[in-house]
Amino acid sequence: MLVGKSAFAAEADRGGGPNPQLTLDRLVEEGNAVAVLGHGSGEFGNSDSVDFTDAEVFTFTDGLVSRLDTFHVWLGEVPEP
Repeated sequence: MLVGKSAFAAEADRGGGPNPQLTLDRLVEEGNAVAVLGHGSGEFGNSDSVDFTDAEVFTFTDGLVSRLDTFHVWLGEVPEP
C-alpha cells in the first residue's frame, strides 16, 4: 500500500512494467468519489500483449485526491519477469 504523494510519485516513476494502452469506458461520480472503469492491454519485454480490465476509485477531500483504490484483472497469462 502506498501512503502519501511522494510514495505514489516514486512508484509511478519507477517504470519497468508493461506499457499499457488504456481505454476509458465509464466514469461514475457519487458523493466525494469518482470511479473510473476501463480496459486495455499491456506489452511485456518479450512483446507478448495481455489484455486487462480495471477500475480505479478516487476519493476526494477538500478538492484533493485523498485515497485511490485500484483494481486490475488480467484476462490472460502474465509473463514472468
